[in-house]
Amino acid sequence: MVDRIGYLLGSPQRGDLIVFATSRISGIQHPADSGGDEVFYIMRLVGLPGERIRIADGKLFADGRLLGESDGIPAIHYTEPGGVPSTAKREGQDFVIGPDEYFALGDNSPNSFDSRFWGFVPEANIVGRAFGIWMNSSGGLSFDLSRIGGFE
Repeated sequence: MVDRIGYLLGSPQRGDLIVFATSRISGIQHPADSGGDEVFYIMRLVGLPGERIRIADGKLFADGRLLGESDGIPAIHYTEPGGVPSTAKREGQDFVIGPDEYFALGDNSPNSFDSRFWGFVPEANIVGRAFGIWMNSSGGLSFDLSRIGGFE
């Protein structure tokens, strides 16, 4: 479930699980089976406009400061996924975020195709903050907040 109103009242915050449209992100190619429909991703917002993000030794830094759980960032060891394209920045290189842009990482770091590869999320692409997941369990639907940060 997505809160589409909250960001009308305030800016996205570090640690938010954001839902965003992938159009206008040049490094993301849409699958042929999308039929031209918009494709949405959900990822954790880790970098804010104007910051310098670095991943080193599996840790995440913003402007030289180590980020952690107090910043809304879970204890994840960030690794380079296999098959990293030669155009992708490697661990230890800086990502400098522009104005009105954000840096998003997947929580499943070894298998996540995220801002490390395709760049930044324009603010205009952000639809809202994820705040719950509908799950199919035993043939029925249930609402699970425990899988979203901040609801445990």
